[in-house]
Amino acid sequence: SMEWSELNKAKLSVEIGMADLEEEVDLVMIGVMAPPSAKEENGDDDEDKELEPVDLEGIAKTVDKRLDGALSEVLSENIKTFKNGATIGSMTPTLRVLGAKAKRYILVGLGINKDDMDLTGAGLKLGKAVGEKLLNEKKIRSSHSLLPDVFASNATIVQDFATAFYESLHSDNRYRTGANVKKVAEDLESVKI
Repeated sequence: SMEWSELNKAKLSVEIGMADLEEEVDLVMIGVMAPPSAKEENGDDDEDKELEPVDLEGIAKTVDKRLDGALSEVLSENIKTFKNGATIGSMTPTLRVLGAKAKRYILVGLGINKDDMDLTGAGLKLGKAVGEKLLNEKKIRSSHSLLPDVFASNATIVQDFATAFYESLHSDNRYRTGANVKKVAEDLESVKI
């Protein structure tokens, strides 16, 4: 006989509205949308132009103020790889903060902010990126992904997010026994969008 692989027990939930920044959580992922580039706005080719870090807005700005500009610093240090969040699912390195309600912070790219923004596949990319990050981060019991309403209130994006998230936390152990059984994100209890 062969046993099925056990599913991850992490509970995924969605809340629409303002996030509770006083809630104690191990990891906070904050969505950041990049502004349209000058090339997109006026047709100029500015690929050689040096990127300037964006000014954080909304909840990201609030959290950055609480952390005395630490998120802005991480953003400016990783401008070449993160590109202000122009790629959906891209992430900055983890910012660890001592004495804060949340112990770790990560900025997550949500693509380029424009009126005709194509959100096809956004949930899958975000869910996979969040799931993979939680696999690599150690001792995470709870995580919040703070996203704009356009992402969190779209049923297709949320469903795709959940599918890709749980898929990335799945480990096929059907043919493994004893010490070879691979357990992933064992400490993870809850993820909130």
